[in-house]
Amino acid sequence: MYRRPEGRREPAAANRRAFEPRVAYRGDPGEALRPALDDPQTSGGLLLLVPDAEVEAKLAEVEGARVIGRALPPGRKPLIVLA
Repeated sequence: MYRRPEGRREPAAANRRAFEPRVAYRGDPGEALRPALDDPQTSGGLLLLVPDAEVEAKLAEVEGARVIGRALPPGRKPLIVLA
């Protein structure tokens, strides 16, 4: 079992502290999913923000690409988790 060296901070905990004030939960993701929301291994390189006019071209260009949502102007809590 891997053990983090003494004095090293947990990246997921740092992510949680940084982003939790900006997240609105519209459901409870549960204890099984919550760590994945904060894990730096799952928070980069997965999403591509594309202007509406370019979506179809990008879908054709990137194999396996899917539209999963739209970017909206930020509200009071700009990150929303739908569980």
